[in-house]
Amino acid sequence: MTAARPAARPHGPVLTPQVVLHDRANLVVLPVMGCMVLAGLMGYIDTMLVTKAFVAYIVGDLVWLLLEPRAVPSRPRVIMAHHVATILLLQIPLKHPQLGRYTCMDGLIEWNTFFLIARRQFPRYYRTFNSMYWATFYPLRLVLFPLLLPLFWNEMQNGYAWWETAAVMGTQLSLVAFNCWFLIASWMRRR
Repeated sequence: MTAARPAARPHGPVLTPQVVLHDRANLVVLPVMGCMVLAGLMGYIDTMLVTKAFVAYIVGDLVWLLLEPRAVPSRPRVIMAHHVATILLLQIPLKHPQLGRYTCMDGLIEWNTFFLIARRQFPRYYRTFNSMYWATFYPLRLVLFPLLLPLFWNEMQNGYAWWETAAVMGTQLSLVAFNCWFLIASWMRRR
């Protein structure tokens, strides 16, 4: 007698119990983070609180993936590297709270991540979540993130240390590169 295998999804990989647990945790946390980001951008909450919450979330998720790399369907090392870059980037607004609004701008991406996970977890609503995923993918990952590079550059010319400028620009550029890789990987999977 063989052990039962997890069921294959109609639009994606087999979802192991580790992936399901990690996804469900993110389906709770990501809307909270997304709402905090929006509230920070609108001035309803302190962006330092948003930055600290983001650091806690990213560090927690990084530890989860270090302990259980099978919690994501593919490429856990890439996701972990992405988390390390994000943690490095967040160190600057932690040191300079006036830069917290940029945490919120970059943090908008979590809505796209939410739709990615939701389409995987709710195959019945795949088309709806897939539409929302792609409707947020292009403007956030491929337009906003590159547009933030000159904005960050201009901001960092206002008396910040050279290494802070290098850290901000390098990590933001790595996030832009990650988003491009993510797009290409998505296209390749669709083929």
